[in-house]
Amino acid sequence: MEEKVQILQCQNQMIRIYDRLLIVVGNHGVGKTNFLHSIIDGTYRLKDEYQVVSLLLTESTSLIRNLLIQLFQEESQWDEKYSLYIQNHFSQNNATQILSRIATAHDLLEANSRNLLSLKRWILIRMLLDVSEVQHRMIVIDEPELAAHPLIVREICALLNQLKEKGNIIVVATNSEEVVSRLFVDIEQVIRLEKGKKIIQANAEVLVKEIQSFYYQDPYLLRRFSSSNQLDIGLNNVVSQYIRIYLSSVLCKEIFMIMHADRMILGEGSSEDVLFDYIDQVIHPEWMRENKVHYMGCLGKSTMPFYFLFFNHLGIQTVCLFDADNDMNLVHVAYANAFQNYENEHKSLFTRMVLDPDLEHVLQIVPDYKLLAMEKPINIYQYTFATNAIKEKVCELANLMKLMFDGMEKEK
Repeated sequence: MEEKVQILQCQNQMIRIYDRLLIVVGNHGVGKTNFLHSIIDGTYRLKDEYQVVSLLLTESTSLIRNLLIQLFQEESQWDEKYSLYIQNHFSQNNATQILSRIATAHDLLEANSRNLLSLKRWILIRMLLDVSEVQHRMIVIDEPELAAHPLIVREICALLNQLKEKGNIIVVATNSEEVVSRLFVDIEQVIRLEKGKKIIQANAEVLVKEIQSFYYQDPYLLRRFSSSNQLDIGLNNVVSQYIRIYLSSVLCKEIFMIMHADRMILGEGSSEDVLFDYIDQVIHPEWMRENKVHYMGCLGKSTMPFYFLFFNHLGIQTVCLFDADNDMNLVHVAYANAFQNYENEHKSLFTRMVLDPDLEHVLQIVPDYKLLAMEKPINIYQYTFATNAIKEKVCELANLMKLMFDGMEKEK
């Protein structure tokens, strides 16, 4: 049985490739393409022997032609396959137009126009997929989304997944949230490059132990909020067995932004979701963008530790909006104490923010009756987007979080 984790190594640096996929993200200019070249030239190596296949847009036409000749031995084979792919995957009218513009595969490979780049790589990937049933290659591809129609991007991602399932290793550098979300299935599969050749990658084994240690410090952390005596079987099962699966599933649509963020704001529920849309769009859009601050909502108090422990594991400064709204409930108290203990031990990365007793009280928009859960975001929306009635209060809240981030920066 094939191992799930393979190690890509360069001297003393090791990168884990989980389930034959590695996605490389990072800001422009940090060296994503150079990292791919270091795999192609053998600076980074796998223990097992894999044939490295390069699909970088910066490569010369001769290198791509050599790849095709290597796959199909004779030029006539890939000449014929090119025309066949065009005819099979486009309507008759479109195929005729394409073939009239590009008479042979040679013309396609020589073409420099950007609107043909994605088509060229799409055909190359399909050719790789069809070479044999059992394949043992490391396919390195840079920005599959570049110059591609969104439907072509989806098709390329689907083909890369098929190549992975056939036993190939896929290494992709991308600036596309769409590409990441369509390929990503596990928290170890995305690495973030930073200037100075720094590589940030989750280590799932270490993270699982950190999360289990947090929850097991107090038996009340595994109990329902509605009753301090009732064990939450579902939460207990997640903590004991499924932490990695849980994080990978709930972070699928957020992992791209998380890996680009220097600072995270974690909200407890839907009220915070509305509030931070308002802050990001109206109050502090420049501050959030310029400081790489990303907001993420979670599924209540009981799941918040999963998220902020993951952020801290990656070295991302985090402000956590935690409602200390029931000091008579032993479960609420246990979570508040656990947050405080973790903050005391990790001052340089994590600072919690207790909304006492809750967000509505802090913003002074508490109605005369107790709000249902579904009414809370409506209440926040009414006073923010709809009327701007509490703009000054929201500004105070946003500035307070800015001060907290600045304070964490000084403690580094």
